[in-house]
Parts: sequence; structure tokens; C-alpha cells
Amino acid sequence: MSIDWATRTGGDLSRTERLAMLRPIAGSVVSYIADRLPPHRTTNAAVPDPVAPDSKFARQVEECADEQSPALIGHGYRTWIFGACFSQLDGVAVDPELLYAAALLHDSGLMSSVVGEDFTIRSAEVIRRACTDAVDPTQATVISDAVVAHATPGLRPDTNPLGYYVQTGALADLTGLRSRVIPKEQLQAIHDRHPRHGANRSIPEAIRREARAVPRGRFALLRRCGFPLLIAVSPTRKYQ
Repeated sequence: MSIDWATRTGGDLSRTERLAMLRPIAGSVVSYIADRLPPHRTTNAAVPDPVAPDSKFARQVEECADEQSPALIGHGYRTWIFGACFSQLDGVAVDPELLYAAALLHDSGLMSSVVGEDFTIRSAEVIRRACTDAVDPTQATVISDAVVAHATPGLRPDTNPLGYYVQTGALADLTGLRSRVIPKEQLQAIHDRHPRHGANRSIPEAIRREARAVPRGRFALLRRCGFPLLIAVSPTRKYQ
């Protein structure tokens, strides 16, 4: 799903689209449960943390990110770190600057809710502002497409690596999914640098607001499938 799809539909899913998402949602729930069961294993060595890009574009992205709530700011930075770590572990190349921008701003649209308008449309508007006079317009579209796609269950790294690693980074941060491949000491250090500020409480509430605003949207479907509950009981809440 792309920014064109979101703009055209407002985020409303067709019956076919809703049905197609049920299988990957079920798979994610199974993976979540399996990830919580013993034995609890992590890698022996830390995964190198990504280095923030040093460019005009990165600075503009950071300025736009700072307009979000503290919870969303921290979520964006941790999404970037987790997504970059997972791409390293998977051996999948992702443009580091585009991942930085997409991760930091992917949920910026959740700062407000608009009836009949998917939140990723507003996230894409922030991205376009961050891209002004800094990157080619085609790259702004690539980032916007990834941000719209990240809320769609079932992304794959071989078909949409940028959207996929924003999605997996966000899921790791919100639900703890796959985060056990990162040593506990490194996880603690990430949270020390980017505190949660109550994200496990405020983000589920933002999802519920979005579900009410777009009742046939993706977050409405995820809400019915228990996604806010998974965040609320996530092991990441211990870092609050």
C-alpha cells in the first residue's frame, strides 16, 4: 500500500484487503507468543548500533521529529535503531538515510486524528516538509510509500525492505517481537538514550483514536485483533 492508495481511499480497506491481512496478523500473534516462551536466547554479541546520518536532510528530519510527543520521538528513534540492527542481521541492504527519515517520522500522523483520513497521510505530509530543498522529490515519495506501508501486516524484506524494517523495528519497540536477538545490556543502553515516556500507554490510546476516526482502516482491524493489548502487556513496558 502506497501514499497514492492512502490518499485515494482515505485508508478504508476493501473486504478483500481486510481478509488478506488476517493471515499475517495471525502469524504475528503466533510469533509473539512463541517469542515469549522459554528458552530465552539472545545473541552473544551486541549488534552495532546505526550511526545517525550527518546531512541537511537528517537535520530537517530531526527538527520535524522534535514536533512530536516525547513518547513518539523516542519510539521513532528506537524504531530506527531496531530496524537498522535487524537489516544488518538479515544481510538486507537498506538506504540508511531513508530508513532514518521513515523511522523517525512514521507515526507523526498519530499526533492528531482526522475522521476519514488514515494517519499515514499526515505522516507523509511531515515527510514532504522534511524533504524540502534537501532530497529529490522521488525519494520523498519512496519514504512516504514506506511509511504508509509500515502499517500493513505482512510486509516482506525482499519486496519492500524500507517499509519492512520500519515495521519490524516498530513492532520490536512496541511489542518486543524479535528484540531478544539484541543483548539485554544493549537494549537497556538504547532505552537509556531514548526513554519510552509512557509509550506503552499513550500509543495504544492513539491507535484507538485512529480506529475510531477510520473505522474501516488498518488500525481499526489491528485493534479488533488485540494489537493495543499486545503493546500494553509487552515486555518493553519494563523500561517505562
